Amino acid sequence: MRTIKIAIVEDDAAEAERLKNCIAQFERDSSYQFALSHFTNGLDFIEKVGSSFDIVFMDIEMPLMNGLEAAKRFREADHTACLIFVTKMAQLAVKGYEVNAMDFVVKPVKPFEFRVKMRKALAYCASLPQETVPIDSKRGFYRIDLSEIVYIEVLGHDLFFHTVDKNLEAHGVLKEYEEKFRGKHFSRCAKSFLVNLEHVVSYYNGEIELSNREKLAVSRAYKKSFANDLSRYLGEIYK
Repeated sequence: MRTIKIAIVEDDAAEAERLKNCIAQFERDSSYQFALSHFTNGLDFIEKVGSSFDIVFMDIEMPLMNGLEAAKRFREADHTACLIFVTKMAQLAVKGYEVNAMDFVVKPVKPFEFRVKMRKALAYCASLPQETVPIDSKRGFYRIDLSEIVYIEVLGHDLFFHTVDKNLEAHGVLKEYEEKFRGKHFSRCAKSFLVNLEHVVSYYNGEIELSNREKLAVSRAYKKSFANDLSRYLGEIYK
């Protein structure tokens, strides 16, 4: 079972410790493994977060940046993580629907209530697509479903991730992603392009049309391998 990444964003040391103890106890009583990170304010969480989280426990009332604003900023990069607000006043948590919060817990956090919320959060995590890729782009950190990537392009030392709803620029080497996505229905059609075969609409006369209406030429060097990869992929989905 994979490790579940959890973030606690809480400025009150006592409340943060209470949450940590609840998480530790849940881990001891279950088969789950957790990786826990603690941030003392919303701004610190947004500016320093360098990896994706599966579950975020977010205090609402914090200095520098309150939890609602931090959650809005977080949602710009991560649309799927399970977000749970932690608050002294339940009425404040109503605004959580604006940022797609799954639930809330009232301070002081009680072990029984926490276990109920945690089971719900883990069930939500289990329902999400597991094929995701973290992208540390120049616009910030994003976690993208693999199926949302249409193709990846390399220009110089930069990579451009063309997805169904955005384009992200990041440093990297295309060869690394070609290896990372091996067996995931991605294929090189040219030196500069790694294509998600799920988004190929047509392939005719050395040119492919993608679901975003873009067209890419298949180079002579990759013509045979791309055709084989596409045939193999079509054979798998139509068998």
